[in-house]
Amino acid sequence: MNQRFVKRVSAIVITGILCLVPGYISAATVEDFQPASTNQPARQYPQVNSERRVRARIEAPQARSVLLDIGGVRYPMTKDSDGVWTGDSEPQDEGFHYYQLVIDGAQVPDPGSKFFFGANRWGSGVEIPAHDQDFYALKDVPHGHVRKVLFHSKSTDTIRRAFVYTPPDYDNDLSKRYPVLYLQHGWGEDETGWSNQGHVNLIMDNLLAEGKAKPFIIVMTYGMTNEIRFGGIREFNIRPFQTVLVNELIPYIDANFRTRSDQPHRAMAGLSMGGMETRLITMNNLDMFSHIGLFSGGTISASDITDMDAFKQKIKLVFASCGSRENPGRLKPAVDSLQQAGINAASYVSPDTAHEWQTWRRSFYQFAQLVFQDASVPAAADPNFYIFLCFGQSNMDGAGRIEEQDKTVDERFQVLATLDDSERDRKKGHWYPAVPPLCRPTGGLGPADYFGRTLAAGLPEHIRVGVVNVAVPGCKIELFEKDTYQAYTETAPPWMIDFINEYGGNPYQYLVDMAKVAQQSGVIKGILLHQGESNPNDQEWPNKVKGIYDNLIKDLALEPDEVPLLAGETVNADQEGVCAGMNEIIAELPKTLANSYVISSAGCTHKGDRLHFNSAGCREFGKRYAEKMLSLLGYEIAVSDASAR
Repeated sequence: MNQRFVKRVSAIVITGILCLVPGYISAATVEDFQPASTNQPARQYPQVNSERRVRARIEAPQARSVLLDIGGVRYPMTKDSDGVWTGDSEPQDEGFHYYQLVIDGAQVPDPGSKFFFGANRWGSGVEIPAHDQDFYALKDVPHGHVRKVLFHSKSTDTIRRAFVYTPPDYDNDLSKRYPVLYLQHGWGEDETGWSNQGHVNLIMDNLLAEGKAKPFIIVMTYGMTNEIRFGGIREFNIRPFQTVLVNELIPYIDANFRTRSDQPHRAMAGLSMGGMETRLITMNNLDMFSHIGLFSGGTISASDITDMDAFKQKIKLVFASCGSRENPGRLKPAVDSLQQAGINAASYVSPDTAHEWQTWRRSFYQFAQLVFQDASVPAAADPNFYIFLCFGQSNMDGAGRIEEQDKTVDERFQVLATLDDSERDRKKGHWYPAVPPLCRPTGGLGPADYFGRTLAAGLPEHIRVGVVNVAVPGCKIELFEKDTYQAYTETAPPWMIDFINEYGGNPYQYLVDMAKVAQQSGVIKGILLHQGESNPNDQEWPNKVKGIYDNLIKDLALEPDEVPLLAGETVNADQEGVCAGMNEIIAELPKTLANSYVISSAGCTHKGDRLHFNSAGCREFGKRYAEKMLSLLGYEIAVSDASAR
């Protein structure tokens, strides 16, 4: 519900009068008024100037009094000799505002404005251009569709309406299914609000065009089953609408749209009253919803949760927001309490706005970039546990000597034991502090060690880092090709067969199996590769790596644009690397595989054999992998002199 109508209701209930403000037509007013973007076609009024004042005009020669009413504040209008009334408001906040004209006491819409449903009626609205309006601007990008659907509600014995946004590619790939967000309006508004006033479809179109959000379906329906008298919102009972949403609308949407109909792929969010509905319904139905968005609609804190284990297992995101002129002080303590309990939670405060559409547009823009980012993760996984798969040959296995400084590690950096290690009391499939070796029990220090340490140091303290490492010394890249690895193993030397057999004879499948174990605990965020010494002059190496990457993405149900692959160079020419010529081929990988990056080995020292990095070289090399990953995750870091390409 718009803040200005909250003020208006309070004025009626408490004092019975409304504020009357003198007109603002004066020498101080900047005369650069332009027609509002919310006007009817070819209508010149209302207009907005650079001070964010609204100027209204209407022809009413018989009227004795005309007022411009914006959110309960009324501004006198002046009649000229032709019977045309004109008046200005004081400066308004950026964004959308409901308004009306009061002609001889009658409250009427302005015929110059388009109509919007708000304050329980169809009426006028005016858009004040915002400095950040680009995120909901109509642009030349692929556009989704807002479809009107009618569904039968047995519980209310009515035909009800919903609007459904489908992403731009919905009608192109008929095999693809999408997560669903159920998005609710505020009190006094209806299911048209989010698309008409909120521009939610344009926000999504622009986010998708920029690659900032995952595509999902949005369902918007009327949030009440009974009409509540003015001022009687406390009488609202959530149960009847919950029945409509959970038992009737959701089954209808799943039956008629290509949805991903399981709990991890269903979210609910809402503004004001819709936020209240979201909070109540999601807390009552943890098996139905995994992502929660509250826009000016209250908060959820740890003290509100009766079964913390169930909540942590099922809920992947809690997002709460409001305007800076509302009650932002409530957000941070609630979100902090959730984060401290190990729940993925975020908050947002819209600058210089109150309980109004610009707050909610901005809130949705922030929320849409977070929701379903972990949609392929099992419900039990911790979204704040970032997991990275590592594979390759001897340098990834770990060829550097493990020194005393390497034996102490932040416990936020973990390794999944891929092999039993009796010396260190490690069991396959369990997580441990990432003290090297991180691959085979007889391995040494590798780039994954200082990748994880640097990454953990650069990420917020509530985020953990884990690595899963399967590497075979001396192997060609062909060993990790899913369908043809056996042809390679038949020619491998006996000493390598022993290594391969440690991984069940199929290192690729072993890596996939271990990755699936890891996915029960966290989110796969990237893949690290170091290999190439055994494939010198192999011009097909980039294509082979792409094939392995594509199979990993498919077999682990990952999204390729969310899981980058970082490939490191062999010992560099500046270190007289034996296989330095392979780096020219490795450099071609980003041309073949989108979302792949090459990590420079320049200056990284070796053990004397010009093939294997020594301890110092491994530390520096690992830091470079981490620096690139931090930047891809959106964190600013101080990059090493030799940066990733």
